[in-house]
Amino acid sequence: MFGVATVSTRSASTLLLLGVVFLLVALVPSGADACAVCFGNGEDDWTSGFVAGTILMLALPPAIVAGAGFTIYRAIKKQEAVEAEAEAHSAASRPAEG
Repeated sequence: MFGVATVSTRSASTLLLLGVVFLLVALVPSGADACAVCFGNGEDDWTSGFVAGTILMLALPPAIVAGAGFTIYRAIKKQEAVEAEAEAHSAASRPAEG
């Protein structure tokens, strides 16, 4: 029973903290002007850099996953080719039955 009271106290304090943060952001809107693209000058170097950085961060994870997938695909195909060549060499070196 003591653990249940502790959990609900934590939940209440978390909700209170989130409410205070929301009120601070709502009452002090100058802190929300941090977005360089939304509130900055469109021709500014900082805005262009921010957009380029965002695109780079969005493009890197899929590129890494695709690169890893391609590397694994190539390794599997290479292993299959080596096994096929070994089997062909083995079949060619066996004497003919009959």
